[in-house]
Amino acid sequence: MLRLAPPGMGKRSLHELGHSGLLLTSAHDAEPEAAEVLDRGDMGEGRIGQMLEAARIHGIEVLHGLTVSPPQVVVDHLVIAANGVWVVHAVPALDGKLERRDLGDWFTSDQRLFIADADRSDLLAASQERTNGVASLLQASEFTAVVVRGVLCFEMVQPGWVTAPFVLDGTTITWRRHLVEPMLTPVVLGTETRQALTRHFTTNARQLVGGGEEIVG
Repeated sequence: MLRLAPPGMGKRSLHELGHSGLLLTSAHDAEPEAAEVLDRGDMGEGRIGQMLEAARIHGIEVLHGLTVSPPQVVVDHLVIAANGVWVVHAVPALDGKLERRDLGDWFTSDQRLFIADADRSDLLAASQERTNGVASLLQASEFTAVVVRGVLCFEMVQPGWVTAPFVLDGTTITWRRHLVEPMLTPVVLGTETRQALTRHFTTNARQLVGGGEEIVG
């Protein structure tokens, strides 16, 4: 359990945030309210969840084990960061060289994800399904302008199997060491807006608790 501090100061200016871009605020930014208890879910046994929890010192909000319906899939880790929402689909280990290959012809592109010479585009599809499910939770809400990004993140990789993170069909392919940094800039969501988004997700999704039982936030 984490106790969220009350918004207090209301909207923060771009000058205070040290960024000259667009800052999105919500109606929650200017409404002081009492501190609340928020269950962030079970971060799981892997080190990705642990690393994301440690990164909360940078101002990100993290929820674990959310079930979005439709399509009734579990989101491993949901990060509400300064530059938008990141839907992290965690994979324990990369078991071979990671590549993107275009199997299309001269006229049509057919981008695929290959691991150890095997087509594993199913992992990409699973990540995209979760991202679309999270994005659907923001429809018809005050947060429709918030960017939702999908991430396929490998916890363990061997040297030489992947050289740098890349984007394939709108999804970032990365590994644990490179997961957090892209989430920190640019600042487009204020602190209070990130907290309001977190409350929105816990209210509109299901969260896994001990023993696999689900509760509605």
